Amino acid sequence: MVWQDLTIWYELIVLILVLGLSIYVLSINEIKQLQKIYVLFHTSMFLWPLGQVSINITDDLTYQWVYLNLSFIGIIMLSYLWLLISLQFSLVYRLRKFFLRLAVIPPIIIAICVTLNPVFHWFVRPVNGSYIYREYGPVFVALVCMAVLYTFCGILLLLITVRAREGAIRKKALLLCIGQFVVILFGVSDAVLNWNSVDDQVIYRGLTSAGILISYFIFFIAAQNYSHYKVVSLAHDAVIESMESGLVVLSDRNIVIDMNQTARKFTAARVGQPFPIEQCLEHMDPEDAEKFLYVYTHKPRSTIQAEFSRFIPTMQHVLMRIHPIVHRNQRFIGRIITFQDVTDWRSLVDELNSKNQDLQVRNEELTRIQEELYDANKKLELMATTDSLTGCYNRRYLMQMMEYQITVDKRYRVPFSFILLDIDYFKRTNDTYGHQVGDQVLKQTVDLISSRLRQTDIFARYGGEEFAIFLPHTKREFAVKLAEELRLLVENNTMETELGDVKITISIGIASSDDVEPERTNDVKRYIDELIAKADAALYRAKNQGRNRIASCE
Repeated sequence: MVWQDLTIWYELIVLILVLGLSIYVLSINEIKQLQKIYVLFHTSMFLWPLGQVSINITDDLTYQWVYLNLSFIGIIMLSYLWLLISLQFSLVYRLRKFFLRLAVIPPIIIAICVTLNPVFHWFVRPVNGSYIYREYGPVFVALVCMAVLYTFCGILLLLITVRAREGAIRKKALLLCIGQFVVILFGVSDAVLNWNSVDDQVIYRGLTSAGILISYFIFFIAAQNYSHYKVVSLAHDAVIESMESGLVVLSDRNIVIDMNQTARKFTAARVGQPFPIEQCLEHMDPEDAEKFLYVYTHKPRSTIQAEFSRFIPTMQHVLMRIHPIVHRNQRFIGRIITFQDVTDWRSLVDELNSKNQDLQVRNEELTRIQEELYDANKKLELMATTDSLTGCYNRRYLMQMMEYQITVDKRYRVPFSFILLDIDYFKRTNDTYGHQVGDQVLKQTVDLISSRLRQTDIFARYGGEEFAIFLPHTKREFAVKLAEELRLLVENNTMETELGDVKITISIGIASSDDVEPERTNDVKRYIDELIAKADAALYRAKNQGRNRIASCE
């Protein structure tokens, strides 16, 4: 007898372990959450009638307890799973994980207490040596309360869904709500009626089983008529088969698991056979193919792609991409290979590259034309502002700059000076040596004077052998000092010409901002004319005094 009891307990432990392992394997399987719940739901509904039938076909008390334990484990699972199904259909998304973790604690505690009943007898006691007639304890009351509470919460969640949703989901939620109500109604009725019938040795059989059967029938109608998983599954298959890209799924050992019809246009792979990667690489450049094969073989977690061409019978360009499939625990479990016909795209790219090259040639030509125009404009600007013979500024540019600069300087009371200089007896030089030598003398004189001027000074040919210098930010005494330096520089210099050395001198007249009344600045042009006239008078006086000298405005 003892050995028989040990055997029964051994079988019970094995049953619990197998059931636990089944639940664990189901939880880690790559299927939808609701599908996992459905599998456990069907199993839990099967446990109650199985246990009830088994109790009645044996007289052994230990066997009866095992079957009774199995029945109520099914009821505990059923209560929790009904709540999970309601949560899956409800709109309370943020509370799902919280409920899933919190709601599993009471069923586990009650299941442990039920399993340990032979030790503490808190759940049920046999009457007259049989569990067919039984007396219930406090754990049974806790189980009934938990089942009622879970069912009430599930019905409430489903009613919220019925009110907020429309169409198939609303109908399915309503049917599930009715199914939960039926099973709890029959189950509570069973518990209440049989609780008081122990003394009379009368039991009302089959109420809970009838409730389970009716609720299961309602669940079956809801699953058959309003299951969105059928639509999702069919849509999934339709999308994959209608893809223009070829799709091949490989295992972790590169065995073809599945592929769509489009993929058969690009590869000779067959389901259940190793993927023929070499056939794809034979159309590639050998060096690139070798690198690709190395990554494919030695780095399975890498995402790689390559383009190859083939004739079927025209040229076709195919882009092949390989993506790793990694489980949520970071374990490599396979690959997805996609094939995409990029022939049209490649033609567009080649055409675009050709047009880009033409455009680049035209842009280079346009750039060259722009540079030529820029150089021409610079030459025109230079011709418009400089004297063609000497290279210094011309009179027009001098007048423009003086008009602008004097307007600014007089506003801020900045001093300035103006110099007029003339080459002495230049006509005699032309008559003696000729005009070509005279031109050389003019050029060398300009170069010599320019070497002593600042970048801000404006040096211009005023006319013939007469030149002008505008000195911004310069007082009279500094202008006189500069004029004397220029006079000595020219006097001590010897001009080298084709007909020999030539020496010249210059006469200089100076006028400054102090020589013109400030009221005249209202009319800048008149002011400039008066300034030039005073400098010209000073120059005339320097010539009358014997030339080769400077004179300031009086």
